[in-house]
Amino acid sequence: MTDAPNASQPQFGFFQCGNNTCQFRFPAETDNVRAKNCPVCGTRTTLTTTETVRTLPKLATSPPLPLVGILDNVRSLLNVGTIFRSSDGVGVQHLYLCGITATPDNPKLAKSALGTEDTLAWSHHPNSLSVAQTLKSEGYQLWALEDGETAISAATIGRMQIDTPIALIVGHERSGVDPALLTLCDQHIFLPMNGIKRSLNVATAFTTVAYLVSFAMQPATE
Repeated sequence: MTDAPNASQPQFGFFQCGNNTCQFRFPAETDNVRAKNCPVCGTRTTLTTTETVRTLPKLATSPPLPLVGILDNVRSLLNVGTIFRSSDGVGVQHLYLCGITATPDNPKLAKSALGTEDTLAWSHHPNSLSVAQTLKSEGYQLWALEDGETAISAATIGRMQIDTPIALIVGHERSGVDPALLTLCDQHIFLPMNGIKRSLNVATAFTTVAYLVSFAMQPATE
């Protein structure tokens, strides 16, 4: 049994071009007049399926994870916004936005944060070193996403049982984490790469490792 559609909720459908040579298929709101014609060839479209967009119920509140993020001079608004969104999903407690890292005061950040910039705790700091030193004095381990001779593979996190607070650090998209900050870190983490590139996008890397850390922080099950 499904809930009756709420009139205030938008309905989406998949439209398909009637031109047999084109057959372009795309989603759009059912009342979008522009969807009546194919955006590729202009032929009349057919609405094939519809679905009411529903707000999913929130999961039962779980204890907050002792996990925070330090964004050390992350220059891209898109990356910062994406990290906000993934941090909300993971359960990150706080994001420390350092140096040139954009803050939610910039309205363009909302395009990728999608509302999480209003609910996730954050603060801005001119110097990432002072933030890291403070967190370390409070019992946090500093983990930087950076390769190097002493770095360990993120794959090993899955075999850990983490019972200490973690501050996960990512740096500038081109120059990486500040070397002075790296010297303070307890661990350097890298993501193994099988292609031609040496690293992932900073937001993708943060999300991947943050989820791995969150899993390792969950109580062991019988």
